[in-house]
Amino acid sequence: MVIPLGEAISKLQKAFIRMQRGKFMRGQCVQWKNKLQNKSVNGPFIVVSILDMPIFERGEEYIGTNYWREPLDIIVGAFVNEIYCEIYLDSRRLEGIA
Repeated sequence: MVIPLGEAISKLQKAFIRMQRGKFMRGQCVQWKNKLQNKSVNGPFIVVSILDMPIFERGEEYIGTNYWREPLDIIVGAFVNEIYCEIYLDSRRLEGIA
C-alpha cells in the first residue's frame, strides 16, 4: 500500500511530536501515552527517579524489535499483582496525569 506523500509527512510529524520527552518530577503520577505502551505493566505510575544518563535496552533477542536500544531514562513505581515494583521505562512513552 502506497501512502500519498502529504499524508506520510503528516503522520511522521505527528509521531515525532508524540515521542518528545515530557518534563516529569519525582512524585508525579504518569501513564502511558495512547498507543505507546510497549511493556506488559499497566499504569498509573509514580515517578521515582529521572536518570541523568539513560540505560539502553540491548541484547540479541531485541534486535529488530521496538525494544532495541530503547533509552530507559525514568524509574517509575507501580503495583504489579498487588506488589509494589520499580520499573525502568522510556519517558517518551509517558504523559503526566492531570
